[in-house]
Amino acid sequence: MSHGGVMKAVLLFCLLSLSFFHRGAVYGSEYMDVAVSIPPQAYFVQQIGGARVNVQVLIRSGDDPHTYEPRPAQMAALSKSLVYFSIGLPFEEPLLSRLVSLNPSLRIVETYAGIERMPGDPHIWLAPSLVKVQGIAIRDGLMAVDPGHKEEYSKNYDQFCQNVDELDHTIRELLERVRKKDFVVAHPSWGYFAREYGLHQISMEREGKEPKASDLAALIQLMKERNIKSIFVSPQYSRKMAENLARETNGTIIAIDPLPWNWMDDMAETARAIGGSLQ
Repeated sequence: MSHGGVMKAVLLFCLLSLSFFHRGAVYGSEYMDVAVSIPPQAYFVQQIGGARVNVQVLIRSGDDPHTYEPRPAQMAALSKSLVYFSIGLPFEEPLLSRLVSLNPSLRIVETYAGIERMPGDPHIWLAPSLVKVQGIAIRDGLMAVDPGHKEEYSKNYDQFCQNVDELDHTIRELLERVRKKDFVVAHPSWGYFAREYGLHQISMEREGKEPKASDLAALIQLMKERNIKSIFVSPQYSRKMAENLARETNGTIIAIDPLPWNWMDDMAETARAIGGSLQ
């Protein structure tokens, strides 16, 4: 081969290598592009995938998952992903159909598989025991597209589970001596958390709608009878309803986020807030 031919071959090889790296493909690159619906999932995937994953997140902490529509730039980024880790949110079904048409090789991993879900409540990421189940699906999904690093993903998952168990222990210590069990929320995000720790979530919102006047009157009476002074709100929804209830009950509004980026720390802080209100 002539000197010019050799140089052309080297240049072609370099261009192909850069192309693979930019796409985040697992073959010969440092990371792979994967996608998730919400920030807590990004935390789980990063803990298990480590530096080998570049995670695209659709919904941000202030977004409402019930009304979410993906932006064009997000669709463009998602069309290059190797894996989408779904979690069972209603918006995912039409979205994933569109994504598969754009990217037929996209692997979809249902992290909610095997979890018994409450009717109308998708918030399975707010119960540590269920997060470990989701972690298995994430680990196995990463192994499927990147089998060369199975041991690394397995080791990371084991460490992640150990950390989740420590969090669970911390939360149980925080909640084991509370005198009350009922806590009031504006939006019913915390049903799985409540079930996990023997608590009872009372929601102002009913089937996605604001309470009727009669429902609100009954809730005010219940809060007075049970001496409930805290109302928990989320950044994704309006505070107006909770503020009205706080005025009627001389209550305090406390913000807790069901879509935290730093899932581990935020879950512990939420448990402290809820536990403090139940003393």
